[in-house]
Amino acid sequence: MRIERLEESFERPLPPSFVAFVRAHNGARLANPELPPAYDGKVIERFLPIVSDPAVDPHGWADIAVVASQLDARLAPSEDSRGFELVPFAALFGGDFLVLDYRGDRREPAVSIWYHETSEEFAPDVRRIAESFDEFLAQID
Repeated sequence: MRIERLEESFERPLPPSFVAFVRAHNGARLANPELPPAYDGKVIERFLPIVSDPAVDPHGWADIAVVASQLDARLAPSEDSRGFELVPFAALFGGDFLVLDYRGDRREPAVSIWYHETSEEFAPDVRRIAESFDEFLAQID
């Protein structure tokens, strides 16, 4: 399955609640896409899908692995990084992304906003908004 291949590629296990969310709402758009006001007035454009073959799927351009590879060094903390410490899962209006944030000694990732305008190669600019994917889902419910 594609999820297992992503975990292998990212060298990170995806949280079970995130996997369940993707299986139920792959590439979803929210009826109320605004994040809580404390999050800089950000709006979720769409959750990134996981598609079986990005090269032929019409939504392949938005596939999680495709987006991660496009952002590549701007998500990594250093040239020597192994795996992904920041995994994009939702596009925000204006070019920013929500990411699963594995930085630090975390079994389950936090959720952070990744800022595209202020992130540079090997210097990602992120701000934590939830301690887990479950907490994030509770905030947008």
